[in-house]
Amino acid sequence: MTHDLNSQIHKSFQSVEITDKEFEQFTRLIYQLTGIHMTEKKRQLVVSRLGKRLKFYGMSSFSQYYDLLTSETGQLAEIPEFINQITTNKTDFFREAHHFEFIRSTMIPDLVSRGVTNIRFWSAGCSTGEEPYTLAITLSQVLEELKASSRVDLKILATDLDTNVLRHTLGGVYQESKLGPISQDLRKKFFAKTPEGSYAVNARLRQILTVRRLNLIAPFPFKKGFNGIFCRNVLIYFQQDDRKQIVARMREHLRPGGILFLGHSESLLADTRGFKNLGNTIYQRVD
Repeated sequence: MTHDLNSQIHKSFQSVEITDKEFEQFTRLIYQLTGIHMTEKKRQLVVSRLGKRLKFYGMSSFSQYYDLLTSETGQLAEIPEFINQITTNKTDFFREAHHFEFIRSTMIPDLVSRGVTNIRFWSAGCSTGEEPYTLAITLSQVLEELKASSRVDLKILATDLDTNVLRHTLGGVYQESKLGPISQDLRKKFFAKTPEGSYAVNARLRQILTVRRLNLIAPFPFKKGFNGIFCRNVLIYFQQDDRKQIVARMREHLRPGGILFLGHSESLLADTRGFKNLGNTIYQRVD
C-alpha cells in the first residue's frame, strides 16, 4: 500500500507542467540572480530540477514555488537552494589536460626564471573541486621539480555560485572512481584513503586553496594580481554582453602577461581586445 501511494505521489509531481508565463518568470529570476540565460531549449532542465523543490514542499504548481521564492521568507531561505538546483556542475581531475601541460612546461618555468616569488591562480566555477585540486597538484609538482617550492608562496582561489559544490570542495573527499586520471604515485603523495574507501586530499593541498562563494556578474570582492585564471565551460551559460563584461573584469584581475584559460567549447569570440591567443583556449593578457 505504501509503495503504491509513493508511486502515485511521484507520478503526480512528474505530471506538473510549467506554463509559458511561469517559465518566463523563472528565466527572468534566474538571470537576475546569476546572469545565466535560460533559453527555450532549457525548459525541460528547469522543469526537472525545480520539480524536485515542488516535491520537497508538496506543491502542485510552479507558481506556488515562484511565490515562495519571491516572498520575504523565501528570499532568505530558499534562494540559495534554488540557485544550487539551476547551476550545472560537470568536472573531472585533469580535464582538458593540455592546460595543465602548458602550466607545467611553459608558464611556471617562465615565472620561476623571472624570480616571481608569489604565484596566484583563480579557479572560477570550481564546482566540486577537481579543477583547483588538479591545479594544486600540478603547481606543487612543477615547483618541486624546479627546486622553487621553498621560495614561492603559492595560493589558489576557488569560487562557485553553488553552496553544495563548495562544501564538497572544502571537504576534499572523492570516490575512487573520480580519481581515474590520477596516477597511483600521485594518489599516494596527495591523497589519503579514508576508512570508507574514498580518498581525501591531504593538508598540503588544502592549505593552498581558499574557497569562496562568488557570483560572476557581481563585483569581484578580492585583490587583483592573478598569474592565471581558469574560467572553463562557465561563460557558455551567459549572454554575449555579460561574457564580455566578465572577461574584461577578469583581464583587470590578471597581472600583466597573466593567462586566462577557457573551456574547449568557448572562445573570446569577437572580444579579443587586451588578449593574445596562444592556442588551445589559452589567452595571455597584453598591455
